[in-house]
Amino acid sequence: MSKYTVSNASLSDLPAFTACQFRAFANGPLHAIIFPNPTDAKERHTKAIVDDGDEVVFLKATDNSTGDIVGGIKWCFYRRGYNYTTSTARPSPESYSTENGAYRQDVLNAVVQKRVEMVNGPHALLDLLFTDPDHQHQGIGSELVHWGCGEADRTNMTAIVEASPAGRRMYEKHGFVVHEFSNLKLEQWTDKPLLPQYFMVRQSKPR
Repeated sequence: MSKYTVSNASLSDLPAFTACQFRAFANGPLHAIIFPNPTDAKERHTKAIVDDGDEVVFLKATDNSTGDIVGGIKWCFYRRGYNYTTSTARPSPESYSTENGAYRQDVLNAVVQKRVEMVNGPHALLDLLFTDPDHQHQGIGSELVHWGCGEADRTNMTAIVEASPAGRRMYEKHGFVVHEFSNLKLEQWTDKPLLPQYFMVRQSKPR
């Protein structure tokens, strides 16, 4: 990681942070549902920092040679627990009547239900992780995950994450184990593609 520096991302970093996020997930079907466009993503990241700054940490990985953001992560440390069933991220009200908005909400609800099944009480959620395609396989993602796992251990918190098939092995190296696999195939949306996800849990380790 000598080529890169990991530090906190601020509000002023969000345009570059979000641009990198969308480069990394250009072919990510679940990401495209949860974050329909960069503007929506930046607004939600801004709201998280402003409203939940005591529980949410955004980290950026910066290329030391260019100063560019080439990776990022969002960790949530819910020291008082979190009621996923009443706090689901929702599409904008005007999108409820559209098919895409309704499908997005149903997918979010399915993910939330899996989170509820995985954990109860205080915990850490790895909510977002990405690396710029030109900087992958350099240890950036692993370093960002390692930081949050250390914080979870320090505070004795179970951590959870949803992983794609491509990301599963990296999370396992950091102590996550598969709780359940799901294609998130919803009965009411038979025409939609499969969204394979591993729902994973990591127990805190004594330090």
